[in-house]
Amino acid sequence: MARRANPLIVGIFVLGALMFVGVALFFVGGARVFTQREQFICYFQESVNGLTIGAPVKYKGVPIGKVKAIKLRLNQDVSSTHIPVIIEIETRLINQLGIDVDLAEEETLQRLIEDYGLRAQLQFNSIVTGYLFIALDYHKSLPDYKLVQRDPPIYSEIPTLPSELQEFSHELTKIVTQLSQVNFKSIGTEVKRLLRDVNPPLTTALKNLSQTLKRIDGLTMQVEKEISPFSQEVQKTGQSLQKTSGDLSSVLGQFGKTLTAAERVFEPGSPERYRFDRALSELTAAAQALNRLADFLERNPNAVLIGRPPP
Repeated sequence: MARRANPLIVGIFVLGALMFVGVALFFVGGARVFTQREQFICYFQESVNGLTIGAPVKYKGVPIGKVKAIKLRLNQDVSSTHIPVIIEIETRLINQLGIDVDLAEEETLQRLIEDYGLRAQLQFNSIVTGYLFIALDYHKSLPDYKLVQRDPPIYSEIPTLPSELQEFSHELTKIVTQLSQVNFKSIGTEVKRLLRDVNPPLTTALKNLSQTLKRIDGLTMQVEKEISPFSQEVQKTGQSLQKTSGDLSSVLGQFGKTLTAAERVFEPGSPERYRFDRALSELTAAAQALNRLADFLERNPNAVLIGRPPP
């Protein structure tokens, strides 16, 4: 007889399995089950070849959503060639000031578009594979945007920018167009004519320049010959001046030594100074005696013959 299963054990097993699945969904999904998401529409006026459903939508390189649908025409004018792409992204973003914003609010989205330049742009996820993704970012100094979606709107619209590849192709096309408008044949003809007109005068000018350079070379050699003797005389004069300067330095040195010795001799209180003062005094007394003798001979000229008269 088969044994009947215990309902309590079965219930515990089922409850544990449900809890395990919930935890797995939370960690594997990165808690995105509870993340608020919103759908927006972007109109691209270029080929979306390489963009697939499920392609990532990134904000500054961080995945924040994915592409939900790619349409051929949706709520737009008949003459419009834009490709509508519906994206689903997290509505919580960070603006340029680092403040959390909610794109689900229409006024907030409008302010981000007008004031901060929020735009969507196609970019290569891999150049090798050619897969594209949609990048959301802020762009300043942009021209006025124009919404493609007609009223009433189906989704909130985010304006787009041309991809870098499209801009490069556009600039390359402009360059090729401008080059195709250049008349290279006429330019070649004008260049040939100019060379033909310039060639004879240019040849003559080159010949004259060569002759002028030869004359300058000869004149330089002649000047060197004329200056060489003068340079030698200047060199000799310089040597003489150098010798004279040496002699003058020697004389000045000797004169300095003499002044030093004289200063030491005539220093107050020195024996030499005492002897010099005494000799000067005796010389003064002798000069006074000679003065008196001259005065006496002037008054008695015959004293030289008869001698000094008695007192």
